[in-house]
Amino acid sequence: MRRIEFFTYGVNRRWGIRVDGTDLREPLVEAVRPAWEAEEFFREKSPQEAEEFLRHQYGGLTALDFGEGDDRAARHFLGEGRGELWDGATGTTVVLGCVCGVWECGPLYARIDATADTVTWSGFRMPYRAAGDVLPLGPYVFDRGAYERAVNHPGHLARDPWA
Repeated sequence: MRRIEFFTYGVNRRWGIRVDGTDLREPLVEAVRPAWEAEEFFREKSPQEAEEFLRHQYGGLTALDFGEGDDRAARHFLGEGRGELWDGATGTTVVLGCVCGVWECGPLYARIDATADTVTWSGFRMPYRAAGDVLPLGPYVFDRGAYERAVNHPGHLARDPWA
C-alpha cells in the first residue's frame, strides 16, 4: 500500500499532498505533459518556460473551499463531500485547485473510493482540457487507518515546498 501525507502551507493554509514522500504535483507534471504539448501556445514556449508552466498549474485547496466545520477537509478527502468540489457525473472529487487560488480555474479531480480498510484514488482528470479524460496517474491505494490519521493531523509548512 501507498503512504499519504497531508500538510498545509502558507498563511492561507492550502492543503498539500504527498504520496510515498513525493508531492502529488511531481508525477502530475508528467501525466499532463502530453495534453499540453498538443497545444500550440505551449510548443511556442522555451523549454524552461514550458517546465515552469507545468510545475505551476496546481495548488492546494483552502479551508474556505471545504466550507464550514472542523471535519470538512477530512470528509472531503474521504470522498464524502458532495458540494461544488464534487462532480456527480463522474463521481470525482477535486484534490488540487489552480495555483492562482481559485480552485475552479483548473482543478484536478480524482475518484476517491473508501472502504473499511482502504482509500483508493484513481481516475485522475483535468476536466477543462480537450484531453480531459483520465490521466495516466495512479491508482493509489492507502491503508484507511493511516489515511485518516494523516488527513486529521496535517503538518504545517511556512511555504509551499513545491514553489
